[in-house]
Amino acid sequence: LKTKELERKYIGAKIPGFFSIPEELTEKKIQLLGIEDGDKICEPSAGLGHMADMVKAAGHSVVCVEIHTGLAEVLRQKAHEVINEDFLTHTGQYYKILMNPPFENLQDIDHVNHAWELLKPGGRIVAIMAGNKSRETAKVKDFMQFVDQYGTWEENPTGSFASAFRPTGVNTITVILDKP
Repeated sequence: LKTKELERKYIGAKIPGFFSIPEELTEKKIQLLGIEDGDKICEPSAGLGHMADMVKAAGHSVVCVEIHTGLAEVLRQKAHEVINEDFLTHTGQYYKILMNPPFENLQDIDHVNHAWELLKPGGRIVAIMAGNKSRETAKVKDFMQFVDQYGTWEENPTGSFASAFRPTGVNTITVILDKP
């Protein structure tokens, strides 16, 4: 009950890059992650930890990295392992990374590229990203070539975030990357 009360204070809160992923979408992404016993899992920019909650409910532990002190406190109240810092300066090493990074100004690309640096060989990233990856900028083109080399991507259903804790109309894709 206490965590629900803590979460409620973030309804309508304007926190840059904070948009929780809806439960239905989370279930599919966790399946794509292919978690095995013993995998060290990270949720960067964890927000309120809705993805981490579902991974934990399935019997796995998750390291939540969250820059916002208030959100990090909610994660601690939920008994997650929390690192209260900017993910882009984080240095952990993981076998699985499940992420819904901030989308503004192509930050999602920076976050996924950093996650790749933290991924152990044989590991997998599943990232929800903004659906603007057909733009003709060098950054987007380079990133999509990287995705073609190490993984795949798929469009999420239109309006996937309409039922989210903090809804948005942004169309999204899921990027799946496997490190050799």
